[in-house]
Amino acid sequence: MVSETRRYPLIKAEEIEAALQPNSHPLNPDNLRHSACVSDMAGMKGLGVHLIRLGPGMESTTIHYHLAESEWFYILKRFWPPFTH
Repeated sequence: MVSETRRYPLIKAEEIEAALQPNSHPLNPDNLRHSACVSDMAGMKGLGVHLIRLGPGMESTTIHYHLAESEWFYILKRFWPPFTH
């Protein structure tokens, strides 16, 4: 049963912002990032959705693969200079 104080799956941007915590990717501890597990906040099961904020020059992950999972990225905003051709 859903709590009356939380109306899933509505999550306010301020809640996600407040949930961001500094961490590093397990495969590359030098990559500092701030992340929040939005799927947990929404009560989702079987799917992981993370908001990850990267600083200048940081990478979100390192090259790796999954045998039983898929992974995709959706870039919301880009702060660094555009690519040059």
